[in-house]
Amino acid sequence: MSWLEDRLRPSFTMRPLARDSMALGLLLVLALVLVSVYGKGVGAGLTGSAEGPGLADRGFYLNNIAGQMASMYLLMAMGFALCLRCGVIDLSVWMAASLGGVAAARALGQHLPLPVAFAAAVGAGLGLGAINGLLVGRAKVPGPLATGATAVGVMWLLRALCRGGEIAVAPGSFNVLASMQEFKGEETLPLAPLLVARMLIVALAYAIVMFLLVLGGSGRVRASRRWQSFAALLVSGGLGGLGGACWLIDRSVATVPTFPIGDLRVVAASLLAGAALLGGRNRTLLVGVALPAAMLVATAWRQEVWSVPLWGWPVQMLLLIGMTLVTHWAIEQTLRWRQQKRWLSAAAAILTACGLVVMAGSAGIESARARLDFHFLSLLLWLAGTALLLLSKHFSRRAKARVWV
Repeated sequence: MSWLEDRLRPSFTMRPLARDSMALGLLLVLALVLVSVYGKGVGAGLTGSAEGPGLADRGFYLNNIAGQMASMYLLMAMGFALCLRCGVIDLSVWMAASLGGVAAARALGQHLPLPVAFAAAVGAGLGLGAINGLLVGRAKVPGPLATGATAVGVMWLLRALCRGGEIAVAPGSFNVLASMQEFKGEETLPLAPLLVARMLIVALAYAIVMFLLVLGGSGRVRASRRWQSFAALLVSGGLGGLGGACWLIDRSVATVPTFPIGDLRVVAASLLAGAALLGGRNRTLLVGVALPAAMLVATAWRQEVWSVPLWGWPVQMLLLIGMTLVTHWAIEQTLRWRQQKRWLSAAAAILTACGLVVMAGSAGIESARARLDFHFLSLLLWLAGTALLLLSKHFSRRAKARVWV
Protein backbone atom coordinates (compact mmCIF):
# COMPACT_ATOMS: atom_id res chain seq x y z
CA MET A 1 0.00 0.00 0.00
CA SER A 2 1.15 3.55 -0.67
CA TRP A 3 1.74 6.09 2.05
CA LEU A 4 -1.44 7.96 1.08
CA GLU A 5 -3.69 5.03 1.98
CA ASP A 6 -1.91 4.70 5.32
CA ARG A 7 -2.53 8.38 6.05
CA LEU A 8 -6.18 8.32 5.02
CA ARG A 9 -7.25 5.25 6.99
CA PRO A 10 -9.38 6.16 10.05
CA SER A 11 -7.19 6.19 13.14
CA PHE A 12 -7.82 4.47 16.47
CA THR A 13 -8.56 6.51 19.56
CA MET A 14 -8.43 5.80 23.28
CA ARG A 15 -12.07 6.87 23.67
CA PRO A 16 -14.04 5.34 20.78
CA LEU A 17 -17.42 5.58 22.54
CA ALA A 18 -17.13 9.34 22.99
CA ARG A 19 -15.99 9.79 19.38
CA ASP A 20 -18.79 7.60 17.98
CA SER A 21 -21.39 9.32 20.13
CA MET A 22 -20.31 12.79 18.99
CA ALA A 23 -20.14 11.87 15.30
CA LEU A 24 -23.46 10.03 15.18
CA GLY A 25 -25.06 12.59 17.49
CA LEU A 26 -24.16 15.31 15.00
CA LEU A 27 -25.74 13.27 12.20
CA LEU A 28 -28.88 12.78 14.30
CA VAL A 29 -29.22 16.51 15.02
CA LEU A 30 -28.77 17.36 11.33
CA ALA A 31 -31.39 14.76 10.42
CA LEU A 32 -33.89 16.14 12.95
CA VAL A 33 -33.37 19.70 11.69
CA LEU A 34 -33.29 19.04 7.95
CA VAL A 35 -35.85 16.29 7.48
CA SER A 36 -38.51 18.27 9.36
CA VAL A 37 -37.91 21.16 6.95
CA TYR A 38 -37.71 18.85 3.95
CA GLY A 39 -41.18 17.45 4.59
CA LYS A 40 -42.92 20.62 5.72
CA GLY A 41 -44.47 21.19 2.30
CA VAL A 42 -46.80 18.22 2.78
CA GLY A 43 -47.33 18.51 6.51
CA ALA A 44 -50.79 20.00 6.11
CA GLY A 45 -51.97 17.01 4.12
CA LEU A 46 -51.00 14.66 6.90
CA THR A 47 -53.17 16.33 9.52
CA GLY A 48 -55.72 18.32 7.56
CA SER A 49 -57.85 15.39 6.42
CA ALA A 50 -59.80 12.89 8.47
CA GLU A 51 -59.10 10.29 5.82
CA GLY A 52 -55.36 10.49 6.40
CA PRO A 53 -52.54 11.31 3.96
CA GLY A 54 -53.51 12.16 0.45
CA LEU A 55 -52.02 10.89 -2.79
CA ALA A 56 -49.54 13.78 -3.11
CA ASP A 57 -48.37 13.26 0.48
CA ARG A 58 -47.68 9.58 -0.03
CA GLY A 59 -45.99 10.30 -3.33
CA PHE A 60 -43.72 12.87 -1.70
CA TYR A 61 -42.57 10.55 1.07
CA LEU A 62 -42.24 7.56 -1.24
CA ASN A 63 -40.07 9.52 -3.66
CA ASN A 64 -38.16 11.89 -1.40
CA ILE A 65 -37.85 10.17 1.99
CA ALA A 66 -37.86 6.40 1.56
CA GLY A 67 -36.90 6.73 -2.10
CA GLN A 68 -33.76 8.74 -1.32
CA MET A 69 -32.71 6.43 1.50
CA ALA A 70 -32.89 3.49 -0.93
CA SER A 71 -31.68 5.17 -4.11
CA MET A 72 -28.85 4.27 -6.46
CA TYR A 73 -26.76 6.86 -4.64
CA LEU A 74 -26.95 4.78 -1.46
CA LEU A 75 -25.22 1.92 -3.29
CA MET A 76 -22.55 4.26 -4.61
CA ALA A 77 -22.07 5.83 -1.18
CA MET A 78 -21.72 2.39 0.37
CA GLY A 79 -18.95 1.51 -2.09
CA PHE A 80 -17.24 4.86 -1.59
CA ALA A 81 -17.44 4.45 2.21
CA LEU A 82 -15.98 0.92 2.12
CA CYS A 83 -13.01 2.22 0.13
CA LEU A 84 -12.59 5.20 2.42
CA ARG A 85 -12.45 2.83 5.39
CA CYS A 86 -9.32 1.36 3.76
CA GLY A 87 -7.86 4.77 3.06
CA VAL A 88 -8.72 4.67 -0.66
CA ILE A 89 -10.58 7.49 -2.40
CA ASP A 90 -12.55 5.84 -5.21
CA LEU A 91 -12.99 8.51 -7.88
CA SER A 92 -14.36 5.95 -10.33
CA VAL A 93 -17.59 5.18 -8.46
CA TRP A 94 -19.61 7.47 -10.76
CA MET A 95 -18.10 5.92 -13.88
CA ALA A 96 -18.88 2.46 -12.52
CA ALA A 97 -22.53 3.50 -12.35
CA SER A 98 -22.42 4.90 -15.90
CA LEU A 99 -20.70 1.76 -17.18
CA GLY A 100 -23.26 -0.46 -15.45
CA GLY A 101 -26.14 1.57 -16.85
CA VAL A 102 -24.80 1.35 -20.41
CA ALA A 103 -24.13 -2.41 -20.04
CA ALA A 104 -27.68 -3.02 -18.79
CA ALA A 105 -29.19 -0.83 -21.52
CA ARG A 106 -27.20 -2.68 -24.20
CA ALA A 107 -28.34 -6.03 -22.83
CA LEU A 108 -31.97 -4.92 -22.78
CA GLY A 109 -31.54 -3.58 -26.32
CA GLN A 110 -30.55 -7.11 -27.36
CA HIS A 111 -33.80 -8.39 -25.79
CA LEU A 112 -31.96 -10.29 -23.09
CA PRO A 113 -33.84 -11.13 -19.88
CA LEU A 114 -33.85 -8.52 -17.15
CA PRO A 115 -31.74 -10.62 -14.72
CA VAL A 116 -29.08 -10.94 -17.42
CA ALA A 117 -29.09 -7.16 -17.92
CA PHE A 118 -28.61 -6.59 -14.19
CA ALA A 119 -25.87 -9.22 -14.11
CA ALA A 120 -24.14 -7.43 -17.00
CA ALA A 121 -24.29 -4.14 -15.08
CA VAL A 122 -22.82 -5.69 -11.93
CA GLY A 123 -20.20 -7.55 -13.95
CA ALA A 124 -19.08 -4.38 -15.72
CA GLY A 125 -18.75 -2.61 -12.38
CA LEU A 126 -16.84 -5.54 -10.88
CA GLY A 127 -14.43 -5.48 -13.82
CA LEU A 128 -13.69 -1.81 -13.24
CA GLY A 129 -13.33 -2.45 -9.51
CA ALA A 130 -10.92 -5.31 -10.13
CA ILE A 131 -8.69 -3.08 -12.28
CA ASN A 132 -8.69 -0.45 -9.56
CA GLY A 133 -7.94 -3.07 -6.94
CA LEU A 134 -4.96 -4.40 -8.85
CA LEU A 135 -3.57 -0.91 -9.41
CA VAL A 136 -3.96 0.11 -5.77
CA GLY A 137 -3.42 -3.19 -3.96
CA ARG A 138 -0.76 -4.79 -6.16
CA ALA A 139 0.95 -1.98 -8.09
CA LYS A 140 0.71 0.38 -5.07
CA VAL A 141 -0.56 3.28 -7.15
CA PRO A 142 -2.20 5.95 -4.93
CA GLY A 143 -5.96 5.49 -4.87
CA PRO A 144 -7.02 8.89 -6.28
CA LEU A 145 -4.53 8.58 -9.14
CA ALA A 146 -5.48 5.01 -10.04
CA THR A 147 -9.25 5.41 -9.80
CA GLY A 148 -9.17 8.85 -11.41
CA ALA A 149 -7.26 7.47 -14.39
CA THR A 150 -9.61 4.52 -14.85
CA ALA A 151 -12.62 6.85 -14.53
CA VAL A 152 -11.32 9.08 -17.34
CA GLY A 153 -10.56 6.01 -19.44
CA VAL A 154 -14.07 4.61 -18.96
CA MET A 155 -15.61 7.99 -19.77
CA TRP A 156 -13.79 8.17 -23.10
CA LEU A 157 -14.67 4.52 -23.82
CA LEU A 158 -18.36 5.18 -23.22
CA ARG A 159 -18.22 8.26 -25.43
CA ALA A 160 -16.80 6.13 -28.23
CA LEU A 161 -19.46 3.44 -27.76
CA CYS A 162 -22.42 5.79 -27.35
CA ARG A 163 -22.21 8.34 -30.13
CA GLY A 164 -25.48 9.98 -29.19
CA GLY A 165 -24.50 10.38 -25.55
CA GLU A 166 -27.26 8.12 -24.27
CA ILE A 167 -28.97 4.76 -24.74
CA ALA A 168 -32.72 4.55 -24.20
CA VAL A 169 -34.33 1.28 -23.19
CA ALA A 170 -37.45 0.03 -24.92
CA PRO A 171 -40.81 0.77 -23.28
CA GLY A 172 -41.97 -2.13 -21.16
CA SER A 173 -38.46 -3.39 -20.37
CA PHE A 174 -39.25 -3.33 -16.66
CA ASN A 175 -42.84 -4.59 -16.84
CA VAL A 176 -41.78 -7.75 -15.06
CA LEU A 177 -40.86 -5.65 -12.02
CA ALA A 178 -44.13 -3.75 -12.13
CA SER A 179 -46.14 -6.96 -12.41
CA MET A 180 -44.62 -8.24 -9.17
CA GLN A 181 -46.79 -5.78 -7.23
CA GLU A 182 -50.45 -4.89 -7.38
CA PHE A 183 -51.65 -1.32 -6.87
CA LYS A 184 -55.38 -1.01 -7.38
CA GLY A 185 -57.95 1.73 -6.92
CA GLU A 186 -57.99 5.47 -7.48
CA GLU A 187 -55.08 6.12 -5.14
CA THR A 188 -52.52 4.30 -7.28
CA LEU A 189 -49.31 6.32 -7.45
CA PRO A 190 -47.83 6.91 -10.92
CA LEU A 191 -44.88 4.55 -11.50
CA ALA A 192 -45.08 3.39 -7.86
CA PRO A 193 -44.51 -0.30 -8.72
CA LEU A 194 -41.19 0.46 -10.45
CA LEU A 195 -40.14 2.84 -7.69
CA VAL A 196 -40.84 0.29 -4.98
CA ALA A 197 -39.10 -2.42 -7.02
CA ARG A 198 -35.98 -0.26 -7.30
CA MET A 199 -36.05 0.39 -3.57
CA LEU A 200 -36.31 -3.35 -2.87
CA ILE A 201 -33.34 -4.09 -5.13
CA VAL A 202 -31.24 -1.43 -3.39
CA ALA A 203 -32.34 -2.68 0.03
CA LEU A 204 -31.40 -6.26 -0.89
CA ALA A 205 -27.92 -5.23 -2.07
CA TYR A 206 -27.47 -3.11 1.07
CA ALA A 207 -28.51 -6.05 3.26
CA ILE A 208 -26.02 -8.37 1.53
CA VAL A 209 -23.15 -5.93 2.10
CA MET A 210 -24.17 -5.47 5.73
CA PHE A 211 -24.23 -9.25 6.20
CA LEU A 212 -20.71 -9.48 4.78
CA LEU A 213 -19.61 -6.75 7.18
CA VAL A 214 -21.08 -8.72 10.07
CA LEU A 215 -19.06 -11.76 8.97
CA GLY A 216 -15.92 -9.63 8.70
CA GLY A 217 -16.50 -8.13 12.13
CA SER A 218 -16.97 -11.55 13.70
CA GLY A 219 -13.35 -12.44 12.96
CA ARG A 220 -14.23 -15.37 10.68
CA VAL A 221 -12.86 -13.57 7.63
CA ARG A 222 -9.30 -12.28 7.87
CA ALA A 223 -7.36 -10.51 5.15
CA SER A 224 -4.32 -8.32 4.79
CA ARG A 225 -4.73 -4.61 4.21
CA ARG A 226 -3.81 -5.09 0.57
CA TRP A 227 -6.64 -7.58 0.07
CA GLN A 228 -9.02 -5.42 2.08
CA SER A 229 -8.41 -2.55 -0.33
CA PHE A 230 -8.82 -4.86 -3.32
CA ALA A 231 -12.10 -6.23 -1.94
CA ALA A 232 -13.40 -2.73 -1.12
CA LEU A 233 -12.68 -1.46 -4.64
CA LEU A 234 -14.19 -4.60 -6.15
CA VAL A 235 -17.38 -4.25 -4.12
CA SER A 236 -17.49 -0.51 -4.86
CA GLY A 237 -17.39 -1.21 -8.58
CA GLY A 238 -20.10 -3.85 -8.32
CA LEU A 239 -22.36 -1.62 -6.26
CA GLY A 240 -21.80 1.25 -8.69
CA GLY A 241 -22.70 -0.99 -11.64
CA LEU A 242 -25.89 -2.10 -9.90
CA GLY A 243 -26.66 1.55 -9.16
CA GLY A 244 -26.42 2.30 -12.88
CA ALA A 245 -28.98 -0.43 -13.60
CA CYS A 246 -31.26 1.05 -10.92
CA TRP A 247 -30.91 4.41 -12.65
CA LEU A 248 -32.46 2.79 -15.73
CA ILE A 249 -35.50 1.78 -13.69
CA ASP A 250 -36.05 5.41 -12.71
CA ARG A 251 -35.10 7.18 -15.95
CA SER A 252 -35.30 4.55 -18.75
CA VAL A 253 -32.15 5.97 -20.34
CA ALA A 254 -28.42 5.42 -19.77
CA THR A 255 -26.42 8.62 -20.20
CA VAL A 256 -22.70 9.14 -20.76
CA PRO A 257 -21.40 11.83 -18.39
CA THR A 258 -19.18 14.62 -19.60
CA PHE A 259 -17.19 14.75 -16.36
CA PRO A 260 -15.78 11.79 -14.39
CA ILE A 261 -17.08 13.04 -11.02
CA GLY A 262 -20.83 13.23 -10.58
CA ASP A 263 -23.29 13.79 -7.74
CA LEU A 264 -21.32 14.73 -4.61
CA ARG A 265 -24.02 13.41 -2.30
CA VAL A 266 -22.09 10.15 -2.55
CA VAL A 267 -19.09 11.71 -0.83
CA ALA A 268 -21.11 13.84 1.59
CA ALA A 269 -23.19 10.90 2.85
CA SER A 270 -20.09 8.75 3.35
CA LEU A 271 -18.41 11.45 5.42
CA LEU A 272 -21.54 12.23 7.44
CA ALA A 273 -21.80 8.53 8.34
CA GLY A 274 -18.24 8.68 9.71
CA ALA A 275 -16.43 6.71 6.99
CA ALA A 276 -13.28 8.83 7.42
CA LEU A 277 -13.50 9.12 11.20
CA LEU A 278 -14.72 5.99 12.98
CA GLY A 279 -11.75 3.66 13.47
CA GLY A 280 -11.73 0.29 15.18
CA ARG A 281 -13.44 -3.08 15.09
CA ASN A 282 -17.03 -3.14 13.77
CA ARG A 283 -16.88 0.59 12.99
CA THR A 284 -17.40 -0.13 9.29
CA LEU A 285 -20.64 -1.86 10.22
CA LEU A 286 -21.62 1.21 12.24
CA VAL A 287 -20.91 3.43 9.22
CA GLY A 288 -23.15 1.20 7.11
CA VAL A 289 -25.99 1.49 9.62
CA ALA A 290 -25.76 5.31 9.57
CA LEU A 291 -25.42 5.59 5.79
CA PRO A 292 -29.14 5.67 4.77
CA ALA A 293 -29.83 8.50 7.22
CA ALA A 294 -26.70 10.30 6.02
CA MET A 295 -27.90 10.03 2.42
CA LEU A 296 -31.24 11.57 3.40
CA VAL A 297 -29.46 14.42 5.23
CA ALA A 298 -27.22 15.09 2.22
CA THR A 299 -30.26 15.16 -0.09
CA ALA A 300 -32.22 17.49 2.18
CA TRP A 301 -29.17 19.75 2.53
CA ARG A 302 -28.80 19.99 -1.24
CA GLN A 303 -32.46 20.82 -1.76
CA GLU A 304 -33.13 23.17 1.13
CA VAL A 305 -30.05 24.83 2.65
CA TRP A 306 -28.59 27.41 0.28
CA SER A 307 -29.62 28.19 -3.28
CA VAL A 308 -26.22 29.32 -4.58
CA PRO A 309 -26.75 31.13 -7.93
CA LEU A 310 -23.64 29.68 -9.61
CA TRP A 311 -23.09 25.90 -9.66
CA GLY A 312 -25.62 25.60 -6.86
CA TRP A 313 -25.75 21.88 -6.07
CA PRO A 314 -22.01 21.12 -6.34
CA VAL A 315 -21.17 24.19 -4.24
CA GLN A 316 -23.69 23.17 -1.58
CA MET A 317 -22.28 19.66 -1.44
CA LEU A 318 -18.69 20.92 -1.29
CA LEU A 319 -19.73 23.18 1.57
CA LEU A 320 -21.24 20.24 3.45
CA ILE A 321 -18.20 18.07 2.74
CA GLY A 322 -15.75 20.72 3.93
CA MET A 323 -17.69 21.59 7.07
CA THR A 324 -18.13 17.90 7.97
CA LEU A 325 -14.45 17.08 7.43
CA VAL A 326 -13.23 19.89 9.67
CA THR A 327 -15.80 19.08 12.37
CA HIS A 328 -14.78 15.41 12.42
CA TRP A 329 -11.12 16.44 12.47
CA ALA A 330 -11.81 18.64 15.50
CA ILE A 331 -13.60 15.74 17.24
CA GLU A 332 -10.63 13.45 16.59
CA GLN A 333 -8.12 16.02 17.86
CA THR A 334 -10.16 16.59 21.02
CA LEU A 335 -9.97 12.90 21.94
CA ARG A 336 -6.28 12.34 21.22
CA TRP A 337 -4.53 10.93 24.28
CA ARG A 338 -1.63 13.39 24.38
CA GLN A 339 -3.26 16.36 22.75
CA GLN A 340 -1.76 19.71 23.83
CA LYS A 341 -4.19 22.54 24.57
CA ARG A 342 -7.12 20.14 24.41
CA TRP A 343 -9.57 22.88 25.33
CA LEU A 344 -8.77 24.56 22.01
CA SER A 345 -9.69 21.41 20.12
CA ALA A 346 -12.86 20.99 22.19
CA ALA A 347 -13.87 24.59 21.48
CA ALA A 348 -13.11 24.02 17.80
CA ALA A 349 -15.33 20.92 17.73
CA ILE A 350 -18.19 22.80 19.40
CA LEU A 351 -17.94 25.81 17.09
CA THR A 352 -17.63 23.83 13.86
CA ALA A 353 -20.53 21.55 14.87
CA CYS A 354 -22.63 24.61 15.74
CA GLY A 355 -21.78 26.06 12.34
CA LEU A 356 -23.09 22.92 10.65
CA VAL A 357 -26.31 22.87 12.68
CA VAL A 358 -26.98 26.61 12.21
CA MET A 359 -26.42 26.25 8.47
CA ALA A 360 -28.90 23.35 8.40
CA GLY A 361 -31.36 25.35 10.52
CA SER A 362 -31.34 28.16 8.00
CA ALA A 363 -33.44 25.95 5.73
CA GLY A 364 -36.44 26.57 7.98
CA ILE A 365 -36.21 30.38 7.77
CA GLU A 366 -38.88 31.94 5.54
CA SER A 367 -37.29 35.38 5.07
CA ALA A 368 -34.55 35.46 2.45
CA ARG A 369 -32.66 38.16 4.36
CA ALA A 370 -32.87 36.29 7.67
CA ARG A 371 -31.75 33.10 5.94
CA LEU A 372 -28.72 34.88 4.49
CA ASP A 373 -27.87 36.17 7.97
CA PHE A 374 -28.01 32.60 9.26
CA HIS A 375 -25.69 31.51 6.45
CA PHE A 376 -23.08 34.09 7.38
CA LEU A 377 -23.46 33.32 11.09
CA SER A 378 -22.91 29.62 10.47
CA LEU A 379 -19.86 30.30 8.31
CA LEU A 380 -18.48 32.64 10.99
CA LEU A 381 -18.89 29.98 13.69
CA TRP A 382 -17.31 27.32 11.50
CA LEU A 383 -14.38 29.53 10.48
CA ALA A 384 -13.77 30.48 14.12
CA GLY A 385 -13.70 26.79 15.04
CA THR A 386 -11.35 26.07 12.13
CA ALA A 387 -8.98 28.80 13.33
CA LEU A 388 -8.97 27.33 16.86
CA LEU A 389 -8.29 23.89 15.44
CA LEU A 390 -5.30 25.14 13.45
CA LEU A 391 -4.03 26.94 16.55
CA SER A 392 -4.35 23.73 18.55
CA LYS A 393 -2.38 21.83 15.90
CA HIS A 394 0.31 24.54 16.03
CA PHE A 395 0.71 24.11 19.80
CA SER A 396 0.85 20.32 19.40
CA ARG A 397 3.63 20.55 16.83
CA ARG A 398 5.63 22.88 19.05
CA ALA A 399 5.23 20.52 21.99
CA LYS A 400 6.43 17.56 19.93
CA ALA A 401 9.41 19.56 18.68
CA ARG A 402 10.44 20.37 22.27
CA VAL A 403 10.20 16.69 23.19
CA TRP A 404 12.46 15.64 20.31
CA VAL A 405 14.99 18.39 21.10
